Amino acid sequence: MYVADTWNGRIQHFALSGEWKSTAVELYGPRGVVSAPDGRVWVTDTGNHRLVVYDRELASKEVIGKKGDNPLEFSTPVGIAADAAGAIYVADTGNRRIQILGS
Repeated sequence: MYVADTWNGRIQHFALSGEWKSTAVELYGPRGVVSAPDGRVWVTDTGNHRLVVYDRELASKEVIGKKGDNPLEFSTPVGIAADAAGAIYVADTGNRRIQILGS
């Protein structure tokens, strides 16, 4: 289970038993987190206007996007979801749109 710990700027990873497993830090107000079918963990790094993608253990990190209104640019992304095919849906609230990555 992954938890967006918004005001502490981190994502917490727990086993279903409640045991703490790992933490990802250096985020600015993360609001959304989803585990995709391929096991990658996608996070809306809301205050930094970007997405951050981790492996299952939150060890490796890839940054996607920056502030803006073009494709793969974001303004206050909040919600995030993944479908069974692996497409990622991002509620890009500042731009009043849903961006779809992959499909």
